[in-house]
Amino acid sequence: MPRLKPIKRDEREIAVLAEIGGTMAAMRITQGEMARRANISPTTMSDRMKDIGSMRLRELWAIQDVRKRAGL
Repeated sequence: MPRLKPIKRDEREIAVLAEIGGTMAAMRITQGEMARRANISPTTMSDRMKDIGSMRLRELWAIQDVRKRAGL
């Protein structure tokens, strides 16, 4: 079996994932609940979290709005 080079994520991707994950942890909600509050399909949210580079700006803004409404 060939050796594979480990995937190195961009620091910006890590920062966005940390922001979203931190928001969910602080609010004590699941990814599905975050998707519901941001008006994003749960399957779309799951796909975007796996490949954060595919997240659309509008979706990111919706998640940030949920964070603002929660006072975080």
